[in-house]
Amino acid sequence: MNRELVVLGVLGKPRGLSGDVYVRASNLDSALWQSGSTLLLSPPRPDHEADADTFDADLDAVSVVTVHSSGRGAKGRLYVRFNEVVERDDVETLVGWRVATDRALLTEPESPNEFWLIEMPGWIIVDVNDVRIGVVVGTLQTHIDLLEVRPASGGDTFYIPMISDVVERLERQRRAVVIHRMPGLIPGDEG
Repeated sequence: MNRELVVLGVLGKPRGLSGDVYVRASNLDSALWQSGSTLLLSPPRPDHEADADTFDADLDAVSVVTVHSSGRGAKGRLYVRFNEVVERDDVETLVGWRVATDRALLTEPESPNEFWLIEMPGWIIVDVNDVRIGVVVGTLQTHIDLLEVRPASGGDTFYIPMISDVVERLERQRRAVVIHRMPGLIPGDEG
């Protein structure tokens, strides 16, 4: 049986000897990383899905795991321990595996100013005068959320930070992010 799964992160290297693993996560603060949450582990992405935030999976091919505990390492990186993975050797075999949840289990954001990063690819970026700047092609979470934007005029992608100084509003129905132009934000643009 296939289900649409949402990638929450990718397992990185082990942390210590007790089964903790670093996770490159798309939402570090999600309640899904808390103790008791049930998540799915799926093997590394095939090349044709390399940039996908969602994927269809045969549920017989994924492993169900329960979060035992989670925390942040010295550099603020998320680490997780699963009840089913208790040895460092086991963790080492899972490097690159995707951590996912069923799309149907995600709740809609309660506020129009809330969003899931995974829903942003495909949204358009416009300025407050409704001039199209580009389209979101990916996301990146560091200490702030970043949208990777393909310019409407073509050329290399660039990043827009999801901060209130830049983002005027989200238009969920239109699937648009309305931003303020500022010097240095958009390559080749004086703001």
